Amino acid sequence: MIDVGAPHQITSRILRCERPHHLIVTWWYGGFPPNHIDEVELRPSAKDDETLLVLEHRSRATDDWWFGAGSSWEFALIKLGVLLQGGDPAALSVEELDQELGVLWASAGKGGSPNGPHHPPTKSLGHR
Repeated sequence: MIDVGAPHQITSRILRCERPHHLIVTWWYGGFPPNHIDEVELRPSAKDDETLLVLEHRSRATDDWWFGAGSSWEFALIKLGVLLQGGDPAALSVEELDQELGVLWASAGKGGSPNGPHHPPTKSLGHR
């Protein structure tokens, strides 16, 4: 199980793993019907000193559940960045997450980040 700070626990099973370039897992919120078992695919690729992470969240749900598939990954990715930089993702306040998310959403409307297309923001929440 994975604790993502959500009201429901997440249960995952590895379906495919080709280290270090490809991972597919199931994604199920406890308490929801079995037809709400989604798949999440991660494809990291490195170029020079940067890594691009492609995340695809697929749902087979036929009701309104599918509408939420993929939402809120932004928070998880921000927390992952903090963790990879040696910080404590649990120490991030809601305000800090919202501020960082605002920067990301604003840059998405411009075809990339504040540093140009396909480049991550330079602000580092992991270093305090």
